[in-house]
Amino acid sequence: YYFGGRFDLVRFVKEVHEAGLFVHLRIGPYACAEWNYGGFPVWLHFISGIQFRTTNSLFKVFFECSPFSSFLMNQFTERNGAAETAVSFNTTVPWVMCAQADAPDPIINTCNGFYSLSFRPVEDLAFAVARFFETGGTFQNYYMYFGGTNFGRTAGGPLIATSYDYDAPINEYGLINQPKWGHLRDIHTAIKKCEEHLAHVYYKSSKECAAFLANYDTSSDATVTFRGKSYRFFLAFVTDKEVGLFVGSLGHAALIFVNKRLVGFGYGIHDDARSNTIDVLSMMIGLQNYGPWFDVQGAGLYSVVLTGLTDSKEDLSSAQWTYQVGVEGEFLGLEKESLANSSIWTRGSAIPINHTLTWYKLLLSVSFDKILNNMGKGPVSLNLSGMGKGEAWVNGQSIGRYWSSYLSPSSGCSEDCDYRGTYDASKCLKNCGQPAQTLYLVPRSWLQPGENLLVIHEELGGDPTTISFVTRKGQRICSHVSDSDLPPVDTWEPSVGFGSTTPQLGLKCETGWRIASVLFASFGTPRGNCGASFYPGICHANVSSTVEQMCGGKQGCSIPVSTATLGVGEDPCPNVRKSLAVEILCQKLKWILSQITANF
Repeated sequence: YYFGGRFDLVRFVKEVHEAGLFVHLRIGPYACAEWNYGGFPVWLHFISGIQFRTTNSLFKVFFECSPFSSFLMNQFTERNGAAETAVSFNTTVPWVMCAQADAPDPIINTCNGFYSLSFRPVEDLAFAVARFFETGGTFQNYYMYFGGTNFGRTAGGPLIATSYDYDAPINEYGLINQPKWGHLRDIHTAIKKCEEHLAHVYYKSSKECAAFLANYDTSSDATVTFRGKSYRFFLAFVTDKEVGLFVGSLGHAALIFVNKRLVGFGYGIHDDARSNTIDVLSMMIGLQNYGPWFDVQGAGLYSVVLTGLTDSKEDLSSAQWTYQVGVEGEFLGLEKESLANSSIWTRGSAIPINHTLTWYKLLLSVSFDKILNNMGKGPVSLNLSGMGKGEAWVNGQSIGRYWSSYLSPSSGCSEDCDYRGTYDASKCLKNCGQPAQTLYLVPRSWLQPGENLLVIHEELGGDPTTISFVTRKGQRICSHVSDSDLPPVDTWEPSVGFGSTTPQLGLKCETGWRIASVLFASFGTPRGNCGASFYPGICHANVSSTVEQMCGGKQGCSIPVSTATLGVGEDPCPNVRKSLAVEILCQKLKWILSQITANF
């Protein structure tokens, strides 16, 4: 293992300690984390007699743990039978794990419900968190709260490129993801205000208590009377004769070559009576990283059958094949800065477009560095939406594998998200028919003053003239609050009540950013989803100018949600429950909008 540079785990833990925080450490070598092979080195697979993630004596040799004062908890593998192994390390802090209900103390079972934040509606997510504490929960662990990036070939499979973000409240660029971050912040604040009562099992004294009031019905609203007061709750969010060639492969894709000529994915025609050669280039986007016995699951080709022959077919699976790992450019090290001016590279009259297995090189001039600095200090990404599949390097550093041509299913999304009822991962889908990822993070520390080298290895075919470097120009923040909602949680006072009875819509940019413009503001029955797209409903009063006056140029603002305060004159729809939906654009002070397009 390598623990230098950005892999310096000890330095990371020390910096956490200096910040006054604690570490919830997931002990390796298995880490899952969408990491290639779950974090195991592949050579471990070939040790005779080893069994991964069991009490196997050979496997246990590779685990070593030591006490550390900044550790709050440790997390072990998520499989049965691992608890005893974890306890034997005597790390002096509690362990958390999954899938072993009979685990001994001090193991804390953390499999309490649906595990993922991934693209889950924030209203449903916050409701699930509240229910967790309502039933006695004490330690809420999000999967995941801060997104990350798996650079190089570290990303696991199947079909995962570089982003390990999962729509987290803080994204892989280190920026807050609204509305998820703000909504969870409010539920955290509310629970924190009740901390002393929750620690005493809801009652601190005979006169004080923390109560969870909710409507679990999925078809009608409800009124709950508690201690002489009535509370109106709306629908709940509840979580829970041709010659054919057939190639069988556990790989994620394959290019088929007949007589060195590309014939496509898995099929082709050739009538030459002479001897022919067949080449299959199998591609993987990471080895499997989770699941029972994932380490013994196959990867790559497992059968090659020639069909369409005279009354027969020929199984070539056991024929004499030669085997090679990687492609020539990788062996030559074309991504290295030392080969940037090598004669290996050729310059043609036209840039090859939509060519398979092609290497591209761009030497960015000194002006690139200057222009990039003028764009501000925000995160930098490489836009590869016009490419197919391959890998990219900046100054010899691999930003990872990309697969922009791999699209999500085209069906299943809807304009409105109805998250009522038991949670299901197929609900509230978005971005149907779109690439899972088109922007690939380039750490600014990888860029250097003066010239910078960009190298692309395209496997399927794409248009390199569409590649561009982009920085974060701004951040869209949105919020949607009903006129029947409770007032902001930060106005709640124990034993007193609410500082105000009027609900308010809060907007806040990150430190150093300001509200630059109002993109949408409707009071009435606005439709759509926060974070995706809002649009006016049947009842609509455009309050953009009011929001602009109250919030423009500020880091944050709070808008009372009522007909009187929004300056709409008459009630746009009497006797109808109304809400305010707003989307704004935050930008850094003196932000310069720009985009650098790569000129190959």
